[in-house]
Amino acid sequence: MTSEKIIKNSIFLGGSKIIAKLLTTVFTLAIARWSGNEQFGVYSTILTYIAFFSIIEEFGLTLPLIRKIAKRDQQPGKYISEIFGLKLLLSVPAFVSFLVFTQILRIDPVVSVLFGISMVFETLNVSFVRAFEGIETMERIAVITILERLIFGGLGMTALMLQGGMVMIAAAHVGASAALCVMSLVSWRSMKQYIGYVWNISLFKRLLIESMPFAVASIFSVLYMRVDLAILSLFGSSAEVGVYSASFRITDAMIFIPTAIVASIFPVLARSHAAGSGFERYYGKYFAILLSTGVVLGLSVFLFSDWIILTLFGSEFSGSITVLKILCAMVPFTFLNAFVGTALISVNKEKLSTRAIILLAVFNLTVNMIVIPLFGPIGAAATKVGTEVVGVLYQTFMMNSSTTYEGLYTQWLAR
Repeated sequence: MTSEKIIKNSIFLGGSKIIAKLLTTVFTLAIARWSGNEQFGVYSTILTYIAFFSIIEEFGLTLPLIRKIAKRDQQPGKYISEIFGLKLLLSVPAFVSFLVFTQILRIDPVVSVLFGISMVFETLNVSFVRAFEGIETMERIAVITILERLIFGGLGMTALMLQGGMVMIAAAHVGASAALCVMSLVSWRSMKQYIGYVWNISLFKRLLIESMPFAVASIFSVLYMRVDLAILSLFGSSAEVGVYSASFRITDAMIFIPTAIVASIFPVLARSHAAGSGFERYYGKYFAILLSTGVVLGLSVFLFSDWIILTLFGSEFSGSITVLKILCAMVPFTFLNAFVGTALISVNKEKLSTRAIILLAVFNLTVNMIVIPLFGPIGAAATKVGTEVVGVLYQTFMMNSSTTYEGLYTQWLAR
């Protein structure tokens, strides 16, 4: 792939993610203001369990799919059809498990069914859409992703204006995810790739074994990112989940900043490591940039947290202000975790980065099980901060102890 193609693909993929994130954030804010903290808590709880149960259907199948398509030894449609058949099979236990669990939480059965259907479509779409990465046509991903968010926003806003409640919001999710599925299949069809249903048990077994490491990594990743909301939904009220979710949405919206910076610096770090010169300077420089950016953003949100919550979510979410103030302390550590984890991968220490995610998932789960029943959203926020601190300490220790580089945090100052 030429450097021009890399830049073009990065712009399409990065730009579409930012636009999709903004559109999602706008609609999420609309739901929060319309529904209040209790119904917003129900909505956030449902999305949290979709993240958990969709792992059953996804099972880490997409990354091996992209890798196979990138080799270009077979038509992409063949590989996608194989995954399509297996995912349809896995969607049955995923859907049933989600439905049973949401009924234990006493969520409206109609709402549960609709969100379960949207989960099935969305998980299929992960493979249908991301498969375009294998043939390096990021512009198609950009177009259909933005279109799907616009469809979802249009259907969702219509549901809110008609005061249709959570049932119509769930229907909006189904409509948007089904539309994305259709758009993806039509896009592949326009490239003369025909997606069918393959049923082959021996093939499915091989695919499951191949994707097992990715599935395990997904489980720990979701535990790391979402277990606080899951535990809060079990031990707290829907209103408490709504209060915590509102605060978390604010800090979560900042994640695209370190993601964009890390994506741009990763090739430089990998190249300088391979060349044997310059790594320390780049590492130290961007460590300082990510740290200072995180401190500035975290402090800014902390100072204006009252105004941000009341303006975006309304007075019913006043309880989110204290939670947001606590979460602001997490921001610089989140930025550093993203950078140091990527730096470990750039020096071929990806196993250490994976080990860090496992450690943080276990730490997050264990501490939240103790803290949330006692302190609710405040405890969840404090644990989130502690998890990120532990992540930075562990990953920087691994970087220092597993490499021969010296002056990682000082050498760039001398340049």
